[in-house]
Amino acid sequence: SLDVFSDNSPLIHDHTVCVLVDMSGSMQSGRSDYDDIRYARAAALMLGKALEEMNIRYSIRGFSAKWGELKMYDIVVKDFDDPLDLVKLREMFWGEENRDSDSIRNAIRTMDGERGKKIIFVISDGHPNHGDGINDYRGFNKNSFMDMWHTTREAEKEGVSVIGIGINKEADDFIGKTYLKGFSISKMDELPDRLLKIYLKETENLRNNWRSSLL
Repeated sequence: SLDVFSDNSPLIHDHTVCVLVDMSGSMQSGRSDYDDIRYARAAALMLGKALEEMNIRYSIRGFSAKWGELKMYDIVVKDFDDPLDLVKLREMFWGEENRDSDSIRNAIRTMDGERGKKIIFVISDGHPNHGDGINDYRGFNKNSFMDMWHTTREAEKEGVSVIGIGINKEADDFIGKTYLKGFSISKMDELPDRLLKIYLKETENLRNNWRSSLL
């Protein structure tokens, strides 16, 4: 539904959004209609359409990593200057591993030079999983956990808000322990209200500054 952002509070456009979607193998579990990648596509589409309604610049990108190598993938579904291609969105899936922290850092770099406040939404089914064969980021261990913990806090210091969206119950614990901001859902109909609330909270300072400029 495109009325997800129908709240009467003014929304200020001086910000840029990047939507990161986990494209690791676990996102497609073989459970047909219950594959997590379907939830992720729906969430990305819902967010993208709402941002377009408000003329806010945004990008949708998938992230993945190659097992046994220090190699990550930045899969561009929609770049900031491109229109949303529904075919690309429907076909988005990669199927290897995921290195969330470095993918978030890469997203921050892609937003360098974009206007206003930066907001990154990370849509995922849980924790990182990447044996790089080099830096002991193997599977999910203390190193990968702490790297994520530090990444979200480093981003905030740089003025970038990173919001984790877990699309199943299993992701709830990880998001709660590593992200400063985020939530998880178990059904898609929970997403619009949760997304609206956290989006308005993130842009609250922008709206307050706008009101002050009118005085």
